[in-house]
Amino acid sequence: MFGRDRFVFFLTFVVCLWAASPASAQSRINFLSVSLGDAETREADRALRDYIELAFAERGITAELEARQLGYRAMIDRLASWQEGAYLARATPYVAVVARMLGAQFDVIGTYVSRTTNRRVYHSYFVLNRNTFSESGDLDGLVRYLRNRSEPATFIYHDQFSTSSYFLPSLYFKDNGIYDTDFETLTAIHGRHIEVGGSTDAARMVARNPSMFAAVWDGTKAKFDPGGSEYTEYGPSLRFIQLPTPLPNDLLIACGLGEEHLSAIDTAIARMRGDTSRQIRIGDFELWEPIRMARDAREAFATLSQLAATTPPFVTVRIRADSVDPVPPAHLAAARQAVRFSGSEFVVYDADYHERADFEWVMSAIHDGAVLLQSKVQDYDRLAPQEFRMSFSDEVDLTKRITALIHSRVHRIRYVWPYLPDKPTVVRDVDFAIDSGTAVMAQQIAWQDPLRNQFELMGIPFNLEVMSADYHRFEFEGAGLEAATLDPLSNLAYRVVLERPLRESTFMRFLTYTFVVLLVAAAGGAVVDLRRRGHPGIPGGTPHGPTNRKGI
Repeated sequence: MFGRDRFVFFLTFVVCLWAASPASAQSRINFLSVSLGDAETREADRALRDYIELAFAERGITAELEARQLGYRAMIDRLASWQEGAYLARATPYVAVVARMLGAQFDVIGTYVSRTTNRRVYHSYFVLNRNTFSESGDLDGLVRYLRNRSEPATFIYHDQFSTSSYFLPSLYFKDNGIYDTDFETLTAIHGRHIEVGGSTDAARMVARNPSMFAAVWDGTKAKFDPGGSEYTEYGPSLRFIQLPTPLPNDLLIACGLGEEHLSAIDTAIARMRGDTSRQIRIGDFELWEPIRMARDAREAFATLSQLAATTPPFVTVRIRADSVDPVPPAHLAAARQAVRFSGSEFVVYDADYHERADFEWVMSAIHDGAVLLQSKVQDYDRLAPQEFRMSFSDEVDLTKRITALIHSRVHRIRYVWPYLPDKPTVVRDVDFAIDSGTAVMAQQIAWQDPLRNQFELMGIPFNLEVMSADYHRFEFEGAGLEAATLDPLSNLAYRVVLERPLRESTFMRFLTYTFVVLLVAAAGGAVVDLRRRGHPGIPGGTPHGPTNRKGI
């Protein structure tokens, strides 16, 4: 009986090891895809899965691709927090960019060739109603049209994570001072999310509503061009304006696959170009190609990644001497040079150009030629100034020391990323961590002219709590932040002060405690010595010092 139990235990142990092995884990591979709401794309995904499974079988690999369709936002969350083994995924370009920004780890292994354009990249187009848009059909004409309207035009979109219908247009609006706003000093539009199947429906709505405009991609535009399926009914009413930035077609990405699997996929999709029997030819999908063979798609994806990166707006620093203990002008010049040399988002405040200063630095003279620099974040009265005392040899040395302070000790101002309204997030680009549960200060502002740092304060600063933090982002919650106001098209924004935590290393704490102990021991030793010498001020001593053995 004991022998049989041992055998069963051994067999169970072997089965568990096999189940945990990489080969077994990859026998069922998740195939994720962004749902675009049309049957043709679903069928094209199925054809690609079947083709890859066949390629695995030809290599003697037993693997099944399990299909899962997700919406844009759900796909981003899934990729950013993926912990379920290996996957393949067809991702739209902006979904891939955002997921990677938020921590997703994957390799781009392929892209497809469009049946519409016969290319691996595509463009975004503004689509307007010809009855109201009489300007020349270029982007400059669009800006004039939007600025000269008596009532704001309505920009409609079907999803905030659509690359061509929302993200690229939102960047263009911001670059040209166009916002969903009621400020009279800004070019105003009204943004409106519509519950439709995609950009084709949006273009139809523009044809029926002269006050609306939208953005679409090549595949949608082709339907409304002469000869397209939508041209007769809607095409003559529409005008299209191309945005110049090329975008990559949907990408095939992978995570957790072994080299054998990746090699089989790469070889299989590389053969599509020369063998028509292996091509997809469903919807817009003609065929797939390895990303290594698609330089144009790689460059477009890299460009999109750069555009999506949340480069912090510049932060203005006003530098002045203290009125009581002023420093010489050369010290102020050294501080200004430090701001310029830091290579950070900080810029020196120019009263003739900038409307507001974000920081104020007050420099005062202290002992032996040293200086005290007080750094205060403006408009946050509850936030105490940071104080830095510096000794230096000359102005060049002072510049170096202040530059080091900027990089290592000065607080930072960042803005809540507006593309995740249900999870207020600051995309992390600072080298210091902030623990979960920490309270930070935030404030809503309304931009009037970002280039001149001109904005209006909307209410008073309030606290946000860090709910989660990792290498890629800080997520917050707080009563003062309204998710409904997080809108990339709006001029409303939330700025957050990221305070550097005052942390000492274990070694430095040890040195501090050791110094205190030694200081106390030295003081105790001094007292004992003075008592032994009979110091009159020490209890136990005598006013005349010790007596020798003869009593003299």
